[in-house]
Amino acid sequence: VMKWLVKIVQDVSDLPLCIDSANSEALAAGLEVHKGRALINSISGENNRYQSVLPLVKQFKAGVVALCNDDKGLPSTKEIAIEVGSSLVARLINDGIPVDDIYLDPLVRTLATSPETVVDSLQVMKELSLEFPGLHFVSGLSNVSFGLPERRHLNRAFVVMSVANGLDAVITDPLDAQLIALMYAAEALMNKDRFCMNYIGAYNNGKLKV
Repeated sequence: VMKWLVKIVQDVSDLPLCIDSANSEALAAGLEVHKGRALINSISGENNRYQSVLPLVKQFKAGVVALCNDDKGLPSTKEIAIEVGSSLVARLINDGIPVDDIYLDPLVRTLATSPETVVDSLQVMKELSLEFPGLHFVSGLSNVSFGLPERRHLNRAFVVMSVANGLDAVITDPLDAQLIALMYAAEALMNKDRFCMNYIGAYNNGKLKV
């Protein structure tokens, strides 16, 4: 099924795919038929997961999403999260994975039940971006608003705050035009868009009309 899915999507898109599965055999199946370099979702500090996914990252020279957790589970404090994330990134680099191929996911939780962890995730990105220049950060954006009304407002606010703290990749609804426009604006304001060329390009392509 994974082979079929990768092929059918790449029939209509030239963009690289992010292949997501908890099953390393399914990941391998998708990577075998993927045209170009893919992104693997995901590896983590959990030893079994690390050992099963690392060979695939190396074999297919793929980028990899690194989840900020380990065999002890989700970090309970900001300090533990920074320690777990730092250890995982350092381990990947030591095992030969270029820092530019690593996308750390701080695993933001819902504001409704874990408000302190939302702020913590921003701090994790900020501190680890200083420790590992070139490291990427990715987030499943809708996690932050789960269980709350009018979720789009929280998602949009959080993506701007996240870009300001290092986020440069996101799992989100590409049809939310206002959110996409805010991402272009935030990157320009954070000097991540030299001379605002991406922002201007987005305007020329009609992506800033909301």
